[in-house]
Amino acid sequence: MRALMMALTLSLAVAPLAEAAPAGAKAAPKKKKTVKKTKRARAAEAAEAAKAAEAAKAAEAQAAAEAQAAAEAKAAEEAQAAAKAAEEAKAAAAATSRPVEAPLAPYRAPWGLVLGFSGGVDLSQPFNTYGTSPSVELELGWTPPALEQRLTLMLMGEWLIPTRETEINDPRFDAPVKEETRLHTLRLTAGALYRYHLTHSATWGQTAFTVGGGARAWLYEIEQEAKAGDAAFGLRRETGTAWGGVAFGGLEWFRGPGAVVLEGALGWAPSGDMGTLNFSFGWRHFF
Repeated sequence: MRALMMALTLSLAVAPLAEAAPAGAKAAPKKKKTVKKTKRARAAEAAEAAKAAEAAKAAEAQAAAEAQAAAEAKAAEEAQAAAKAAEEAKAAAAATSRPVEAPLAPYRAPWGLVLGFSGGVDLSQPFNTYGTSPSVELELGWTPPALEQRLTLMLMGEWLIPTRETEINDPRFDAPVKEETRLHTLRLTAGALYRYHLTHSATWGQTAFTVGGGARAWLYEIEQEAKAGDAAFGLRRETGTAWGGVAFGGLEWFRGPGAVVLEGALGWAPSGDMGTLNFSFGWRHFF
């Protein structure tokens, strides 16, 4: 009986051990399965990390491309702005080189005084029988500060001696009577000159087209000398004054403190042989 009880007790003790052994055997495969899952997770994480790295690299490349594009756009804008500024400067330079309505430079006539001298040729033929004569002229002017120094009030004096020769057949003399007439003339003019269009060129400098006019007085002395062959009839003199007007115009080419002047003038008086057409070349100095 005791032996039976010991056997039963032994069997009850071995049974749990037998059940525990299979359970332990099944646990090991589960551990292996967990390890396999961890490796897969690590591989998946590595793949995701690689993808993230590639995405970061692509984002970095895109950011670099955007930054480069922004820099290029900024450089293009700056270049465009510089080109526009250059075009504006070029246009401004071109505007100063083409004809413009511009005032004279202040140094042209700082005190407003003008002193001029000119020489020319006087053509009387359109108005009378006197011939062509050289002439000299002096002028004194004042340029007021108003009107941008375009206006100059002037007093002018001009000296010339036109002559004419005539021949008359007089039956009282064996030879033709030849008469020579000399017209000593001092022309005094009070008038005004206006510079109506000023231009500036980098090559030629500043120029002005001028127009003007005024009242003129002819103070003259006529000398007549006649002879027939060797017979002389003496010298006859006659003085007088004639009143009229004059209109003139020309070109001033400014050089330094003055201007080279090319001018034409048309003068006429209702009495006497005083009408003339004059062309002169001279210099005006500005003080």
